[in-house]
Amino acid sequence: MTNQLFTKTTTDRYIAVNNETLNKLTKLACLKSWHLYFNLAKKQSFKNGLVGVFEALSIYDLMKELNEQLSLNFNTQKIERLLTKLEKAELLKIINRRPLILILTSAEQAETLNSLDEVLNYVQHNEAEFNFHMMKKRAEEFFSFFKIDRIQQIAKADLKAIALDELVRARPSRQALQTQQAPHSKPTDPQRDTREQELASAWQEAIDKGDESYFDPFKNFQN
Repeated sequence: MTNQLFTKTTTDRYIAVNNETLNKLTKLACLKSWHLYFNLAKKQSFKNGLVGVFEALSIYDLMKELNEQLSLNFNTQKIERLLTKLEKAELLKIINRRPLILILTSAEQAETLNSLDEVLNYVQHNEAEFNFHMMKKRAEEFFSFFKIDRIQQIAKADLKAIALDELVRARPSRQALQTQQAPHSKPTDPQRDTREQELASAWQEAIDKGDESYFDPFKNFQN
């Protein structure tokens, strides 16, 4: 599936490419276009195909990445020409150039967005699709740059309860104990429950402060 995880907590990104996209790339017969497209595909938001929203992106970033991968010496003008080639092939639509925002039109769940106003309106109403409820610094940067108001606020009041509920769900053996003790079962450990509440409180505090490095649900899976 396409990637919408945090860059700093993900070492490998996975993408899905359909036959239509592969056929269009094959017709281009351009290795550099292939590399550029897949570099963009790794950066798209899973639910909409947008690139350049949940993490900032520039043409210079793409130039540096492609030069390192293929040992090239491209300038930004060459990258712009490659982007134009991909756009003419109907593989993407450039929404904004500085900062770079585009949509991969052949992505599995790509939205039909044709202008910057439409993209900004979509982001305003779908913040969670870009992890803006956790990536607070990036959210503030995005909304401030484009001078738009946030009209959707993620409710904070129940975050602690949600965190505790997730802990319970991770341990199915305790689900029955939440409502009724089995006749011969041992009572729950108060100290263990207290530790879980403290952990949930710490998560809540980290979220409120916008501490993205602390709230890292993938850290236990890294090598």
